[in-house]
Amino acid sequence: MNASLAGMFALGTGFLLVLFLCALAVERGLIGTRITRHPLVYTLALGVYASAWAIYGSLELASTSGYGYLAYYLGVAGAFLLAPVLLVPIQRMTRTYQLASLSDLFAFRFRSRWVGTLITLISLLAVLPLLALQVQTMGDAIFLMTGAASPSLLALAFCAMIALFAMLFGARQGRVDGHHDSLLAVIALSSLVKVVAMLGLGAFSLFVVFDGPADLQTWLDGPGQAFQADVIQPDPAHWRTLLLLFFAAALLMPHIFHITFTETHSRHTLLQASWALPLFLLLMALPVPLILWAGQRLGAGDLLPSAYLAFGLSESLWIQSLAFIAGLAATSATMVLIALALAGMILNHVLLVAHPPRGPAEPLPLAAVAAPRPGGRRGAGRLALLPHRGRASRPHHPGAGRLRRHGPVPAGAAGPALLARRQPQGHGLGAGGGPAGMAARPVGAAAHRPARAGGHSSRPRGPGRRAGVVRDHPGLPGQQRPGLHPRLPGHPHLRG
Repeated sequence: MNASLAGMFALGTGFLLVLFLCALAVERGLIGTRITRHPLVYTLALGVYASAWAIYGSLELASTSGYGYLAYYLGVAGAFLLAPVLLVPIQRMTRTYQLASLSDLFAFRFRSRWVGTLITLISLLAVLPLLALQVQTMGDAIFLMTGAASPSLLALAFCAMIALFAMLFGARQGRVDGHHDSLLAVIALSSLVKVVAMLGLGAFSLFVVFDGPADLQTWLDGPGQAFQADVIQPDPAHWRTLLLLFFAAALLMPHIFHITFTETHSRHTLLQASWALPLFLLLMALPVPLILWAGQRLGAGDLLPSAYLAFGLSESLWIQSLAFIAGLAATSATMVLIALALAGMILNHVLLVAHPPRGPAEPLPLAAVAAPRPGGRRGAGRLALLPHRGRASRPHHPGAGRLRRHGPVPAGAAGPALLARRQPQGHGLGAGGGPAGMAARPVGAAAHRPARAGGHSSRPRGPGRRAGVVRDHPGLPGQQRPGLHPRLPGHPHLRG
């Protein structure tokens, strides 16, 4: 291999810079929502499931287990093919009760904050080997291309840039609904890059290393038989275990849960992904045996591990760079999304449970309560929620899903008091209804109640009553004050 460390650093930095510019363009509005919220973009973003394992690990599994490598793709494809009966009901539950993570879902189901904490810790331990695999494959790829004695520093630099990208675009939310459009577009671009790179490597193997399908079949019937004799096909029990393992990954891995249920836009989008994602995974799986057979024909297996046979297809830097970019695209998308998913879970179910908010209520500014809608009336403006304290000492109110008139409220606490009466309890997200609130109040104090259709109160409107306007409230000065929006959206900063 004849690449230099400086060249590898420039190649990797250039690719990450393209991702950064893509996210910046979406955030600045240069790329419209008709593109960023298209079902194809969401389907490509679901391709984050194809991590570095799909680029390198599948080659190694195919060399030892033959077609058993397909279990990695068939498991999650089967889960999405069952989306109408499996994924759509979970999506409906997460949207109704504003459950933003796997820990929120289990904490809501078992009415226990400790269950959410346990799921968070298990998820953290489960993804640590996956994160380690991403970093290891990146370092191995740099070593194979440069021959450097210690490529760990360069791999660490790439990890630092990926972490910086996750902090810049993962921690910010530019939309009220909490969707990360910029991050979704970047992950979709990464999936597009890796599927194009894998198809390019497969085409090079079939039409350059082999002289077309006929030459490939001739080699398989002749010299290739010696390589096929070393392959041990998995027995039925092993095959079923692999399928079940990868099937469960579609539901139980925190980053896959996040991209499937938290970032989805509608039921229609998820149903379209139920057939589009298996097609994407098919395109990712097809080149794997071609690359493996081409590497075996060239004798690259004697010099390289079977997982990295793509680097032995040619001495050309273009082919090696294509294999490296495919791995970097898969690695960067996986690491960013895992960091985003785990950050919310650890904050809500570990830190806030260990140190629940205490003390007096922090007042909300009146401007936050009366924040105008971008194109609507000021009185019905969306409430800009701010984290506040003081819910630990307030008992759960059974009518928390409705806005009711209560006694006089101090002016400084008017915002939090009205918010406390409006926020649905036990949703796993808001202060008092989420993990922090679950740590501050007895579990199961009242049944979880979904938001009413349309979000309007059941009280009839009398003369002079308007939705979103509170007149002559005893705790607020003046004659007419803007109140809460009739439907309070989920607070994006309190999402997992």
